[in-house]
Amino acid sequence: MAYRLRNGLHFCVSEGRTIFFDVPGDRYFALKPEWDSAFQKFSQDEKPVPELAELERARILIPCDGACAPIRPAAIERATRDFGLNPSSPFVRYAMRSILCQLRAIVWLRLSSFEVIINRLGTRHPANTANRAEDFVGFSQAFAATAPLRPRHRHCLSSSIAYVYMVRASGMEATMVMGVSAQPFSAHCWVQSGDTVLNDRLENIRPFQPIFCV
Repeated sequence: MAYRLRNGLHFCVSEGRTIFFDVPGDRYFALKPEWDSAFQKFSQDEKPVPELAELERARILIPCDGACAPIRPAAIERATRDFGLNPSSPFVRYAMRSILCQLRAIVWLRLSSFEVIINRLGTRHPANTANRAEDFVGFSQAFAATAPLRPRHRHCLSSSIAYVYMVRASGMEATMVMGVSAQPFSAHCWVQSGDTVLNDRLENIRPFQPIFCV
């Protein structure tokens, strides 16, 4: 029997464990070992094993008629560099704009589901100009300078949503990346352009395996 992943479900393998990100449910989860082993084996060679019935009952796998697209982990470019910025005076270029964008992101997170927010980010302000490195540096300086003013709860998520909104409102393009780590089980997110981290440091994101991006 052919299977596909349930809509809105994404996965990666971190330190040998399969970790899923359920976008509509706004949650991460892992499988118990016997299910994990069966799922990884199926995703590699697509040969059915008995445990797949359990994954079907759990609505992780959905049967499909005919051929299905291969089930593969997220393939997201890994960042290899950052701007190496240090916090500075909050009175820098773009500081007020970054604060307003962050307030907007905080309100979105309180009033809307994550799925609604990423759909909003994906449809607003389509890119209409080439990315400008000097603007990315300015935006990153502003976010670093205003970091002490931000609430710590879900800090990386609100900061990343705000950064992507600010970039796209300027007619440019950037990608918000969600990453997970199996040991310890944790999640993080950041923004990058190509292989450059824009709102974080490379050492902070290195332990996390990308699982989803916007």
